[in-house]
Amino acid sequence: HDALPICKSDFDIFLNTFFLPEDTLCVSPDRFAYHAVPVQTILSGQTTLVSPNSKVPIRTVNSESLVFVGINPIKGFRCDQNVYRLQNFLLEIDIGTLQAQYNYIKSLGIPYSAAIFSGSKSIHFFISLAENPIPNIDIYRTLYQWMLNVCTLCDQSCKNPSRGIRIPGVIRPETQKEQKLLEIKRDRKSTRLNS
Repeated sequence: HDALPICKSDFDIFLNTFFLPEDTLCVSPDRFAYHAVPVQTILSGQTTLVSPNSKVPIRTVNSESLVFVGINPIKGFRCDQNVYRLQNFLLEIDIGTLQAQYNYIKSLGIPYSAAIFSGSKSIHFFISLAENPIPNIDIYRTLYQWMLNVCTLCDQSCKNPSRGIRIPGVIRPETQKEQKLLEIKRDRKSTRLNS
């Protein structure tokens, strides 16, 4: 299936395409993890962030300042045990040009659902399964390791289900570059992992 053209609201399109309205997601404006919040709250424009560190004050931020979202829905704080639907994966390559990264994933025939420029040196390839969620974390980890064994140039540390991916359509603070949605495949039927 061909990718559809990208619209202005990449942030909204990404969240609405790959997550359910009732999902709760861990989002962050920095490298720290916070308590999950409802998708609809994130999309409303203001997001309240609660840190697991009680010494960090609760704060409300403009949703456009969020740069990371957990790849799977989470209840509570961001950790693998709190993921409640195992359906999404992240593949990230930090070497080579952006075009070389794109060509590598395409040459392997990886059925990715979206490609996001990180605002720095890599493309994040998001894989969202069209079928039922994976039943347990052991099967999820086996599938993830299988993908990483095939994609040897991908970052091998990106394999936990609570991992964060760059949110498209926002500016990455440290580079002042937009985290761009390069491609999205809205027909999730096109994203199946076959053995």
